[in-house]
Amino acid sequence: MLAPPAIAIGSSASPAKAPVLPNCARFSLAKLAHVIEVSSLTLEGTSGLSDTCIYKSPHVSGHYAQLLTITLEATSRRVFEVAERRTKQSAATGGGTFHRYGPTTFGVSLVHESAGLKPCLPEHTIPEFGPPYCNGDPDWATGTVYSYAPLRRRGPAVFLSVGLARQYGSFGAKVLALSKQILSGQIR
Repeated sequence: MLAPPAIAIGSSASPAKAPVLPNCARFSLAKLAHVIEVSSLTLEGTSGLSDTCIYKSPHVSGHYAQLLTITLEATSRRVFEVAERRTKQSAATGGGTFHRYGPTTFGVSLVHESAGLKPCLPEHTIPEFGPPYCNGDPDWATGTVYSYAPLRRRGPAVFLSVGLARQYGSFGAKVLALSKQILSGQIR
């Protein structure tokens, strides 16, 4: 069995502590809803593997509900760089659009259009979530912003992803703004 490097070389230094991440399940639902411009959000679930939370807006007849996903991970810059490379490749081959927002922030978006699908039957109702099933359903869009930045000034950096899936419309700026507000501590 191999010893960890700090023990193997006889170092008395304690290993670096992982940064304390805010619990996304405790984020203000009102603040999150305000930034993405919906009436309200409910926490649908969390993941124990990383700090991941999924939120849902109310389903309004004739429209899709919105899904918001937030993930915070204490990880290395290298993991962020690999994710960026893979996201670029995935966007290029999967019909998405890669966006660069700065040296430590990028994003990807994808629109699922109903044009070209078979026509909707008269009894069809718009489902709670996209993508569209038939021509007549609204278009569905997804967008995710990924950032590698400190949670507080001079603090340890974290990998944050903020994703929004909703009826097509302009929302990239909302996802980017939400990402910035989480990193700055305006949303907790």
